[in-house]
Amino acid sequence: MPETPLSWIAPQRPQHDRSTRWYVAAASVVALLVVWGIYSHSWSFVAVMVLMSGVYAMVHKEPPSQTAIALSDGGLQFGTELFAWDMVKRFWILSLPGWQELHVDLKKGMMRHLKVQLANVSVDEIRAAFTARGIAELENQKEHFLDKLGRICKI
Repeated sequence: MPETPLSWIAPQRPQHDRSTRWYVAAASVVALLVVWGIYSHSWSFVAVMVLMSGVYAMVHKEPPSQTAIALSDGGLQFGTELFAWDMVKRFWILSLPGWQELHVDLKKGMMRHLKVQLANVSVDEIRAAFTARGIAELENQKEHFLDKLGRICKI
């Protein structure tokens, strides 16, 4: 008998509320780095800082798009991509105040690690869907340094 899929809709990335103070601080850091680049004649660094700032502003101008996620007999559906269960190496769930993420390591392919925002989905149901297929859960995982830095800095 086919399993009823567990599905939810979640943002592709966390949405951060940024104050005017945050924008002033970010612009100040970029301005200081650009001035330092000009002073040290690092023209490519200046160009990269200006381009990165522009791309960041364009990407984050709109709220993150919503992605449909489903766990079913066929595997993990992430938007339009389906990752079969036999491609999944391991998983873990990261819980911090205000949000939760499902992390999935894949055995092969270009994309080897997936981070999925959890909406109002039961962590126990997600855990059961993976462990029922013999997929190991990594316990006591911590947030990666760069992810933590990005969350603290709201980038």
